[in-house]
Amino acid sequence: MKNKVLKYLLLSSCLMVLFSACRKDAFKGTPATGVGKTFVWIGEAPSYNQYFLPFSDIKPVAMFTVRRDAASSGDLQKSGTATLTAISVDDYNAANGTTYSSIPSTLATQSSDKSVVATATGLTINFQPGDFAKQLVLNVDGTQFDASKKYAVIYALTGVGAGLTKKAGPDTIVSVFGVKNKYDGSYHATGERIHPVLGTLPFDYNVTMTTSGATSIDGPALADLQADLNLTVNADNTVTCTSTYQTLFVPAGMTNTYDPATETFTLHVAYNTGAPRIMNITLKKN
Repeated sequence: MKNKVLKYLLLSSCLMVLFSACRKDAFKGTPATGVGKTFVWIGEAPSYNQYFLPFSDIKPVAMFTVRRDAASSGDLQKSGTATLTAISVDDYNAANGTTYSSIPSTLATQSSDKSVVATATGLTINFQPGDFAKQLVLNVDGTQFDASKKYAVIYALTGVGAGLTKKAGPDTIVSVFGVKNKYDGSYHATGERIHPVLGTLPFDYNVTMTTSGATSIDGPALADLQADLNLTVNADNTVTCTSTYQTLFVPAGMTNTYDPATETFTLHVAYNTGAPRIMNITLKKN
């Protein structure tokens, strides 16, 4: 019995030595928490689109957010600045093939915020102690909307003050707003794509179609491909279909129509004239 006790004591001692040898020394350095740079960036870059139901009063609309990611609580309590340079909407349209409209003063004016200062060339953002984000907010008069237009402001983050670092990534924001048209919404898509080799490919899914013009909507509703499909409803309720995926054409003898009574699009389109892929698409509003 005595020998067994001695064996257990010897085993315990060996284990204690082993664990002591494996234990790491206590950390004696300075923790890295809070050490680093304070970054500034535009939260919604590179683009931000907003469409509203028609309204007749004045509503505040946040166009974009300039954010400050402070390296420490101490840095957050410091003041700081960021500079944004305005980009001409007309120049942007010419360079990118877009059709945005500048915002007239009769439609919207900048809301009162002494920390977001409009200058001759853009905006100066003044972060006060404790500020981690500032927004450009416009007061929009709903009675002045032209539903056929998409209004935009375009700014580039071009400078930051002492103690701040411009974050890598998109630094230009194209912020767009407009009025939702009556075709905007969720649809149930059904139908088929007839492929010359693969045969008939059916589809059945829900898809969101968003306003892209006064009588146009756009969304991933191109048959089973679920690629881009843009629909424009004409005055006689015929529909013009286009896609950035492929150039579309209407098969001989077919038409594309919209039924306002049932809020349903009945579409017949195809691509690849040499070996047509014919698509029969029904979009019914949910």
